[in-house]
Amino acid sequence: MQYRKEVLTVHYLRTFEFMGEYQKEKYSMGFPHIAAVSGTTIFLGEKSIFEVSDDVVKRILLEKWNQVGSLKMTYGEIVAVRDITGWFEGNTGIVDFKEYRYFEGMDYVPGRCFAHCTSLRSIVMPPTITTIWDMAFGNTDSLQEVVIPESVVHIKDNAFNSSGLISVTVPKNVEDIGDYVWCHCHNLREATFESVNPPRMNGGTLFSDCPNLTTVYVPGKSIDRYKRARGWRYFAEKMKPIEEK
Repeated sequence: MQYRKEVLTVHYLRTFEFMGEYQKEKYSMGFPHIAAVSGTTIFLGEKSIFEVSDDVVKRILLEKWNQVGSLKMTYGEIVAVRDITGWFEGNTGIVDFKEYRYFEGMDYVPGRCFAHCTSLRSIVMPPTITTIWDMAFGNTDSLQEVVIPESVVHIKDNAFNSSGLISVTVPKNVEDIGDYVWCHCHNLREATFESVNPPRMNGGTLFSDCPNLTTVYVPGKSIDRYKRARGWRYFAEKMKPIEEK
């Protein structure tokens, strides 16, 4: 298990009337954060116990922590993790992993990291990720929701091959996309690319065997540029301006 030291900055001050409202929202808030609940101040800091909603994810993480002699996880320890290669691949019990967003010590999603996690439905990536490696989410046919953070620059081959995604949004900072990234995504209906410059790719395999894909949204002022760019011409007839969404 690899770690690195982090300099942490408190993100938000939020006010909630009831504890249930805070519990619902706390995973979408930055870490560490401060909240006021019914007049009581709550600080979620690096020594706070890390909570996980999915029992299977919790078990896997506790097994990793037991290897270093600890029976509990803190947010500070989670932020310090740099690599989770092999932790989750092939696990068919994981359903939800929104807490993945707190692994802010990571700058990449390892190759095959969540491959063949066939029950995984929802996951939120850390806002520090710059590269999504090969087959990171391959063969996740139950996956319906994944947020690609704006920090991502590179998406490698087959990253979401055979996933269950219905739609996908690729943020503006992505510079290059590998082959077969969304190949065999039979539920995929629309894809949105926010960059004014078409991300580089080798050919037209991006959406191979995506029979229900009807629309590829790109910035209106760049639509002609996309249609002329290498590989993108294969989807020219499906392109529409983002402004029409």
